[in-house]
Amino acid sequence: MIEIDEITLAYLQINNIEHMACDFPVFHKAVEKVLGREVWTHQFMRKSALEEKRMYFKHREDIHTNLCYEDIKERINKKFDELCKIKQNESTITRTRKCN
Repeated sequence: MIEIDEITLAYLQINNIEHMACDFPVFHKAVEKVLGREVWTHQFMRKSALEEKRMYFKHREDIHTNLCYEDIKERINKKFDELCKIKQNESTITRTRKCN
């Protein structure tokens, strides 16, 4: 079995909704860890579906109730990009130190 960190797992799965890379509970825990908050199962639904069921409110700023698939995807992609930049900077610093 391949070990993978939570942010990479969340990033890979949220951007590939056709196939599950792991069991849903594992993905769910990874998303919660990356976002640093509890995520209810229904919040993985698309915004349009949540709006139809009156579970998402367009003008509400409360992120604890107003979260949907698109929001989760955007936040995970942003965190993954930040992680990649940090790792790229660390790699550049390491290469620079070795050259000096």
